[in-house]
Amino acid sequence: RSTSAPVTNNPVPASAPVGETVGYQEGDFSIEESIRRQEIRNRREALAISKNTFDRLIDQQFYTAYPALERSGPGGGRKALSNAPEDEPLRIRWDHIALETLEKLENNFSQRSLDGLGNYSGSDRARWQSQIDAAKASLRSLDDLTDSKFISLFGPVADNNFLEKPMGQLYYAIADDKARAIASGGASENIQIGIDNITRQDLNGRLSAGEGRVYTLQLTAGQILRLNLNAPADSTLFSLYRPDSQLNDRENNTTIFADSEQVTWSGNINQTGYYEIVVVNRSAQPIDFQLAVSVDSIVEPPVAPGETDTAED
Repeated sequence: RSTSAPVTNNPVPASAPVGETVGYQEGDFSIEESIRRQEIRNRREALAISKNTFDRLIDQQFYTAYPALERSGPGGGRKALSNAPEDEPLRIRWDHIALETLEKLENNFSQRSLDGLGNYSGSDRARWQSQIDAAKASLRSLDDLTDSKFISLFGPVADNNFLEKPMGQLYYAIADDKARAIASGGASENIQIGIDNITRQDLNGRLSAGEGRVYTLQLTAGQILRLNLNAPADSTLFSLYRPDSQLNDRENNTTIFADSEQVTWSGNINQTGYYEIVVVNRSAQPIDFQLAVSVDSIVEPPVAPGETDTAED
């Protein structure tokens, strides 16, 4: 999760890409390879992504997929791909990763978020928090939506320092899009419940693979909250967060449950403020879900006649 990964305050530094072929000449490649490389170039330029930034993204994925190449170059370092015929199979693999990445970028990122590639840093989180404040949401919910989308596109990340690497820029770009979606109401909704005698709301939604939704509701200490999520089996992760304005996050007091497979919960509310409910689709297919939210007030049991006098005596 992003909250456990170190935050870097500096953009990813520029360096020469390793996977890109060395000494490129048009006549060095077959017609098929030349056409494929031209397609990659055209699609990258249409997204306004610099060659250096894009090549670094593909290099990281390429060498992660083929870790033996990390140690098969000169001096036991990375093997750079040449334009020699014997490297053609490796160049084909690099190109296929590039084409797959381009499709993901074209279909899942806004141009505005792509424009920031190479310049994102941990300091952007303050900007995103200010964006989602109006929706009464927090960075905890933003992280949930960002994690889910990133994993659905690129798989889980085991490297705790991945935000400092080229692929961390794609994580930040997703967060940039999700912050705007939460702020605009495209990925968030405020539930008006527990006031004006409204005690229950039944919410319906549809989530594409990796997508999520944030629900916020204002609760008062002394109420009882009940949640019931109806969705296809093993398709969702469910989170519930307390208000964070008065609690210390380091004590983990703001999380009631997070990234849970459970679908029902009920409990007493002991703090007044805005609570956040997050539902994300962790499956590879779109899902329909229903979320029932109910709020009741705690009612003290009636006192039996004479019981008060006896207690006072």
